Amino acid sequence: NRVILDRSGRFETLTLESVKQAKSLKGIERTQAVSSELASDLGDVRQKILANPANASRYIRLQPERQNGNLVGYRIYPGADRGLFEKAGLKPGELVTAVNGQPLDNPAASLKLLSNLASASSASVTLERDGQQRTVTVNF
Repeated sequence: NRVILDRSGRFETLTLESVKQAKSLKGIERTQAVSSELASDLGDVRQKILANPANASRYIRLQPERQNGNLVGYRIYPGADRGLFEKAGLKPGELVTAVNGQPLDNPAASLKLLSNLASASSASVTLERDGQQRTVTVNF
């Protein structure tokens, strides 16, 4: 009922939950890492976007999400090229609330954070879907 993972020389134990446990854990944050193939594709897309930032809308569209007038994150939707969005397991309308632990609750800080990703080797993205939070780690 568990798996030992080797993550860059660091061993982690992944305990597999039973179906009963899974149902009782609704609303608990879950973390996942993307596959190396997907990471490579994301790295290629990142290079295209760095070369021409207008390319970003080809892959993903962002819509600011506000609650009580305050920014709480961005809803994500696929761009014209839906393949990577779907391959990443993203769903239209998911809410991105943080990147690398930094809340996306300030437009200026959000832009600065996104520009910092240009030189990052990985990113940890916190998403909310159907009231559940999950964190996806992407290595570029």
